[in-house]
Amino acid sequence: MKNKKLFRMVTTVIVSAGLFIQSAFPVLAAEDVNRNETFTTLAQMATYTGDRNPDAWTVNYLTEVEQYYWNFSAPGKQDDHRMTLNLISNAYRNLEMFLDNGYTVDYNELKAYAEDYKVRRGYADAYYTILTECLKNPYVLNKPAAIVTDYTYNGRDYSKVFDPDYYYDNNPDLQASIGFNPPELLRHFVEVGINQGRVGKAGFSVEQYASGVDAEIATQNPSAAPAGRAPYVRKYSFSPACYYGRYLNHYDYSYLESDPNEMM
Repeated sequence: MKNKKLFRMVTTVIVSAGLFIQSAFPVLAAEDVNRNETFTTLAQMATYTGDRNPDAWTVNYLTEVEQYYWNFSAPGKQDDHRMTLNLISNAYRNLEMFLDNGYTVDYNELKAYAEDYKVRRGYADAYYTILTECLKNPYVLNKPAAIVTDYTYNGRDYSKVFDPDYYYDNNPDLQASIGFNPPELLRHFVEVGINQGRVGKAGFSVEQYASGVDAEIATQNPSAAPAGRAPYVRKYSFSPACYYGRYLNHYDYSYLESDPNEMM
């Protein structure tokens, strides 16, 4: 792995000298991301329930993440994966999870909305903090290129699920297209590799973690649908990114509750 060692030596020299050069390795475009595209539709729900009324849906045929989204969606609008500001304002604590699941919002629209709210509110409260945290999400539409280091993506630590050496050694296609460039390998993993099912680190299996999460959810739901009906969905999400987000505590905002004055 001489190339890997050489890259680290060059990087060390550049950083210690206080210099900055643009990476010679290819950088993924902001929209070159791999989002989840598997969703339950209203048409499928009508088939499952035997009722064409959009209000007749049931959580039994949805993943847990979809349940939250359908609960906050306007009647008949559950197939709209582009989130409205009204939905976001009501379900802001679930926004990060929705983005990981493949629901979308435009970066500039969300940023403008957050900044306008801060001006009207007069200070940065928990609501504003959550909205701006979600701007770091890799699946936001039209986002600027992320700031990435060997183990962090927009300031978020992925070291629990990503090892650049492992990712490089086990993905020959990336050896050719990216080379041993840890920040760009992490960018690929977060923006593309996660939803492609690529493994980022030998010590973490998202499939094993997902099995545990889904088993816990299954115990909360009936095990069988009525005779002649489709089986109930008993899992967290169709998106691998949601399991990573849950494991890495990206949906946990308990730290904002320490100061009651900062709560919306």
